[in-house]
Amino acid sequence: MQDMVSAGAVNSTEVVQIDVTMPDPQEAERVANTITKVLPGRIADIIDGSSARVVDTAVAPSSKASPSYTRDAGKREAPAEQAVIGDSLGFAATEAYKLLRTNLMFALPDEGKCRVVGVTSALRAEGKSTLTINLAYTVAQAGYRVLLIDGDMRLPTVAKRLNLPQKPGLSNLLAGLCSEEEAMQTSDLLDNLKAITAGDIPPNPSELLASNRMGTVLQHFSSQFDFILLDLPPVNAVTDGLVLSKLVDGMIFVVCRGYCEKKPLEAALRNMRY
Repeated sequence: MQDMVSAGAVNSTEVVQIDVTMPDPQEAERVANTITKVLPGRIADIIDGSSARVVDTAVAPSSKASPSYTRDAGKREAPAEQAVIGDSLGFAATEAYKLLRTNLMFALPDEGKCRVVGVTSALRAEGKSTLTINLAYTVAQAGYRVLLIDGDMRLPTVAKRLNLPQKPGLSNLLAGLCSEEEAMQTSDLLDNLKAITAGDIPPNPSELLASNRMGTVLQHFSSQFDFILLDLPPVNAVTDGLVLSKLVDGMIFVVCRGYCEKKPLEAALRNMRY
């Protein structure tokens, strides 16, 4: 049993995460939750005045964590980008996004104007879309008016994640096939979180994003929102995200630890500097 249970601090905080690895996921869930019921009392017996409490219960995973034959063979495997969004996030992830929100506020402190932020990565499957959606949700939770735009018109994900129609969206708007109001949708997460999906997949995404129309669209929505977050394609894959650099106030660069290696990361950062 000792080999199946491990514990450690979450991101150097006082929060302790307990992991139970067993062949039966339901049994692992039962064991983990039993430990969390007993542990606060045991800690109180040892440490006077302890206020230890459970902040998140265990939930059995929907798929197995191991073995991974690709990983175990020594090959680099793309991480599975799980669509855990909104109030489905656990405690540690929620706190991490709140910290990111705080850092964003400090980096762009001017509350008198709409702040436009792009999110990109070096490679695909690094979690940039998940981060963009959850950051938009977390910022909207703080009472800000937020517009989430799926700028990845080659492999869009926002519509599926938020259970919204794929079109009309950004491509249709930039091509003049719909109005701003027709392209904008309200998410089920929060009333003050709006979204523009990618729309129909166009043959020329880079040209659409680099067009004067894109600047006009951002200017139009800037008068209605406090934040505009753009989910952009990986910079090593296509130039779509780079062409918007002159239109954003800042860029968040997502790196997946253990997946993105040094060379593609350096290439991506070099591309963003030019």
